[in-house]
Parts: sequence; structure tokens; C-alpha cells
Amino acid sequence: MRGAFGLVLALSLWMGCDRGEEQGPPVVAPPLTPQEKHGQDIWLHSTFGGEKFFSLILPEAPFNLRLGFDALLATPRSQRFTQWGAINDPDCSDGDGSTGFDRCNDPHATGIVGIRKFDNPLPVGPRVLIGVACASCHAGLDPARPPVDPNHPSWANIHLTTGNQYLDIAKIFNAHLSPSDPRWQVFHSWARGTVDTTVFESDHINNPSIITQIFSLPDRPYFHVHDNAMPLTAHRMGFGGEDDIGCERAVLRVYFNIGMCAAECMLGHLANGPGGSQTPIDLDQCRRDCPEFRDTERNVDDLCAFLNTAR
Repeated sequence: MRGAFGLVLALSLWMGCDRGEEQGPPVVAPPLTPQEKHGQDIWLHSTFGGEKFFSLILPEAPFNLRLGFDALLATPRSQRFTQWGAINDPDCSDGDGSTGFDRCNDPHATGIVGIRKFDNPLPVGPRVLIGVACASCHAGLDPARPPVDPNHPSWANIHLTTGNQYLDIAKIFNAHLSPSDPRWQVFHSWARGTVDTTVFESDHINNPSIITQIFSLPDRPYFHVHDNAMPLTAHRMGFGGEDDIGCERAVLRVYFNIGMCAAECMLGHLANGPGGSQTPIDLDQCRRDCPEFRDTERNVDDLCAFLNTAR
């Protein structure tokens, strides 16, 4: 009897909830303020120059790592989530193959939420630079309103901060590497929905962690920390403690990890290789030498205002 009941219950759940149908009315959230809406736009669209790192610096020495954005974007929309776990941008449609990108009204959209394209300002290198906004990893399928086909979600099926547990970042990193390359083996150990955010730094540790879910920040416990000698009270943000320093500093940390100001104020602090070490980024030097960092600092309050609305 227990087995029969379990089968009936499973079938009932499948028929009522698990077929991708939107169940009931959506949860109505208060409309965003202009500041929060601006923060949402930053979350979805802004790279703050990180595309220069991914497209111009990372493929060259000493990294010699060409990421697989080309293979990801060349995959038909009907297969992208299945093959890569990427979330298709509902405002775009399949391209005609002439540009390698989907058809989108936004000139910087590629067809995938959070992955952005920019013209290369230099006479050398690729014609188009590819960068990532925060939403490229942190936007995922809404577990309360899943799409019928995860390859073709609408915006109603996408939660902007739930974290994409299906994204295969390892496959993107490995797209142009041979399995005989030790780096391929490291990346291959990453499960879907995980990433080692210090993979380019010199900690010499393979430490993939789940992509952080961001919601209900005002209700999270507080930590008492210090910024230099200044005491701060910060909400719990991530899993490893590296972001328990207040939203504003945590956001800056993320943008450094996704390439912001790499040439101006990050690469000089890395000493990779056997026995290599790293030194802390000098924020005053970065503020002086990198306009994208100053731009990020001007916008971080709006971005955190948006994150504080996430439920």
C-alpha cells in the first residue's frame, strides 16, 4: 500500500506542479524605485570593462586560456540550456548565422542573460569582446514558476538572483583545452552550478563552490567585521565568508573576479607558478588608474538597493 500511495502522490505532483506550468497567480512584489531599477539594469547589463580581461588578456600569456563563449553562443537557442545550462534572453531570437549572435534589439545583448558584447576599440584582436554581468551566473530559472521548456523561458520564469544551479562553467572554460591539459582536469571536476572564483588568482587551491543565491538580505544574520581599522556591521552574503563585508565591498570583489580593471590594478598583484603568491589589490591605486573602478563605486549603492529587494 505504501508503494501504491507513493506512486499516486508522485503522479499527482507531476500532473499539478512539475510539468513546467505556471501555478497560480505570481507573487506581486512592490514596484522598484528609480534607484532600485537602475541597480537592476546594472545587474543585468554592466560589465565595467571585464570584457577586456576575458577577450584580450586571458587568451594571451601568461594565462593562455581562451574561453568557450564562441561555442556557447553558436549553440542554437533550442539546445543552449540543455547543453550548457545557460539562460536564453527572452528578448532575443535565433540569428541568421551572419554575426554569430542572436537577433536582439539591445546592441550589447548576445542572446544569453548577462553575457554582453562590445566592439573592440583596438586594431588587433577579436572584432567583438565578450564580457559577463552579474546576472550571467546569478539569474536562474524560478523554482516557483518554471518554464515548460527551459530552453525557452519567459521573463516570468526567470528569477534574477536565485543562482543558476545548471550553468556548466567548467564546459565554458574547457571548450578550447585538450583533456591532456592539467587545467582541463581541474575544470572538469567542477559540478554544474559551481565555480572557483579564485581560479585565476594564486591560492593554488581548486575550490569550486555553489553560485550564491541572493535573497532576503535584510533578514540575514549580521557579522561584525573591520574594513582596515573601521568596524562594520554586515549581513551574511556568501558561503565562504569572503563576501561578509557588506554588500558594497562584496560587489566590488565580484567585479574584480569578472575582469574589472585587470590590467590596471589586478595582474601586477599575481605571481603565478610554483611558489607564486599574491598581494592585495591597492584600492587607492586602482581608484586612481582605472576609470571603470570609479564608475563601479559610483553605482554600487544602486546595485545593492536592488539586491535588498530580492525575495
